[in-house]
Order: sequence, then C-alpha cells, then structure tokens
Amino acid sequence: MNDTVLIVEFDNGIVANLLAAELEKENIDFIIHSNRDSAYSSLFQLQNGWGHLEAAPADKERILAIYNGLTLDS
Repeated sequence: MNDTVLIVEFDNGIVANLLAAELEKENIDFIIHSNRDSAYSSLFQLQNGWGHLEAAPADKERILAIYNGLTLDS
C-alpha cells in the first residue's frame, strides 16, 4: 500500500481494534498507527490521542461509514 491518507483519529485502542476487525472482514487494507512510545509510556497518547488509521483514498468513504456505524451505535 503506497499512497495512504489519514482517515480516522482514535481516542482509545478499543475503537481502533473494533474498526480493525470490521475492516478485515471487508478485506479493506489499512494501517493503524499508535502514538504509544515505550520509552515515554503513554505521554504521547495523552497529548496526541491514541493513534490513527491510514488507508487508500479510494476506501475513505467505506471506512468512515463503518467507523460511524461503530461509534454511533455505542
């Protein structure tokens, strides 16, 4: 996967894991980047959020629809 764009920023790892499971079911390629750094514990996560998801621009609308379905249902 060469060209990716930032699509979703996460507040926690639970939502990131749920979305990853749904995207795998749909065979959508993605990258989840955590802001955790073992040297600084969770300092960067407190400042910058848990992390984010990147994927191909062509998959953005599908991913956002799945993400919104997960977050609006809770």
